[in-house]
Amino acid sequence: MNYSVAIRTLGKAGDKYERLLRSVDKQTVAPDGVFVYIAEGYALPPKVSDEVYVRCAKGMVHQRAIPYDEITSDFILLCDDDIELQPDSVEKMMRGLEENEGDAIAANLYFNHKWSLKEKFIQSVFHGLSPSLSAKYAYPVRRNGYFRYSLYPREVMETQCFPGGCVLIRKEALLAVRLADECWMDQCRYTLGDDQLLAYKLYRYGYKVLIHSNVGIIHLDAQSGHETDKYKDFKESQFLQYIIWYRSIYQPDTWFGRRLDSLCFYSRWCFRYAIAILSHLLGRNRHSDRDTRRALKDGKRYVRSEAFLSIPKWEVTR
Repeated sequence: MNYSVAIRTLGKAGDKYERLLRSVDKQTVAPDGVFVYIAEGYALPPKVSDEVYVRCAKGMVHQRAIPYDEITSDFILLCDDDIELQPDSVEKMMRGLEENEGDAIAANLYFNHKWSLKEKFIQSVFHGLSPSLSAKYAYPVRRNGYFRYSLYPREVMETQCFPGGCVLIRKEALLAVRLADECWMDQCRYTLGDDQLLAYKLYRYGYKVLIHSNVGIIHLDAQSGHETDKYKDFKESQFLQYIIWYRSIYQPDTWFGRRLDSLCFYSRWCFRYAIAILSHLLGRNRHSDRDTRRALKDGKRYVRSEAFLSIPKWEVTR
């Protein structure tokens, strides 16, 4: 199995970016090449090793949705600029792919099942991240657009969703799902959900998606691509969540399935809106209820727009 490394960056992660490149050099299975996709208009960081810099459009999705003409390897290791690999990280991911006959495998960076009982309750009630007893999928996606996490994950499991900080993927599969069709996400400053969209699109297109929970990758969390913090982007995150649900779950479904999808989505939305009203009354977030309404209104307007209707629909196989 041969692979090349593709790193997306703005060149602002500093020593965290350098730690990533040094860790790539130490891999027990060496890559064919290391390519750094840096947004136009940003200064190139100091060269650390033999990495090759490639200019591309700015955006979390734009910097992944490229043809990768420079890469001739069968597999690509997609990396954010704020992770650090252990020497055998890629070797473990390769073994996981081969033994499970997968097309893509992601390193688990979050380990939700290890949250405390209090944290699990808060995440479930306020953020829709509920636990699952699924024996097949580590992160199954629900009809309402939220994903769940397995309480008892195995080292390598199939998944419908993954964190996108480090993903080893077959180049053929990455190009086949036409990630460029999802560049609409970059109209928002904080593209919450782009990793879920990539993973779920791979799954719906018939590819076998895996997640590895023993790779040993450290998430350094540089926050280099965030112009504002996620709390200020509350409305945009709600807008993105609606469009992701509409595009990945509602739109490809059958007539009856869409009715069920709508019931699940709006049930969760009403619950979340009630939480937003309560938060407003308690003075915790004065604008959360208004922003929740506006995000849904903007989302409905956008899916009827000429720009959205011109985007090719998903060609799902399951």
